[in-house]
Amino acid sequence: MKFYYLSSLQKTEIAIVTFMYCLLIGFMRPLLLNIELNSRDIIAYTLIFFVWYGFTMMFSNAYTYESQYVKLKNI
Repeated sequence: MKFYYLSSLQKTEIAIVTFMYCLLIGFMRPLLLNIELNSRDIIAYTLIFFVWYGFTMMFSNAYTYESQYVKLKNI
């Protein structure tokens, strides 16, 4: 389906937001809560966030642009 494709701006947004999540949640949270840093958790949580956020962006594109695509196709 054409609706799931992401623009380059959206791909960049996903990369930046994932990196910020890794820094804030992965590194800063354990330091602020005085918890030992665990690299396995940092990697796992960041990858889970990346997959969740990426799929959310793709499905929101599908929902938003599907109706516009159908309207333009019927003209």
